[in-house]
Amino acid sequence: MTAVETACADYWAARLAHSHGAAEIEALCAECTGNEGLMNMVYQLMDSDDSRTATNALWLLNHLPKSEDVWLETHRADLIARTVAEEVSGRRRMLLCLVSRLPFGADDVRIDLLNFCFDHALQPRETAACRALCVKLAYELCRHYPELLRELHITLREMMLDPLPPSVASAVMSVKRHLPKTWKV
Repeated sequence: MTAVETACADYWAARLAHSHGAAEIEALCAECTGNEGLMNMVYQLMDSDDSRTATNALWLLNHLPKSEDVWLETHRADLIARTVAEEVSGRRRMLLCLVSRLPFGADDVRIDLLNFCFDHALQPRETAACRALCVKLAYELCRHYPELLRELHITLREMMLDPLPPSVASAVMSVKRHLPKTWKV
């Protein structure tokens, strides 16, 4: 990194080290939008040793406009690896949100991500937001393959045996509408 890049990274790390409201994050997003170098620097700040800086960098990336989803796709493999490895539920939710913005075609199925989604959707101790995102993401990963859709159907049926938080129940019902009508969930 050059001296200018280091100074810029330090400046942004200092900005993200403080608590920010939604309006401030939107202003930071506006500065980043369209600037690939700046977005890459913010992306790298997710690895900051300072927890607040890392979380705020992730929060900022979540608030980038949909027009930057093409840029997010360049980080697909890393975002998925981070999601599967993340242990902090709030950060895991934000990573799941980023991954769910990516399109998933028939060739984009990652078994580690699919297993993660199935596992976390079924975990009652997981946050409702993460469980709901896992249900929706599991469908996106399975929708091109009937055998995976059948596995998803079985998982949804198992989930419905227990009381579900409203957001998870809504995600299950939403996915259920896309399954073959002959399958009873």
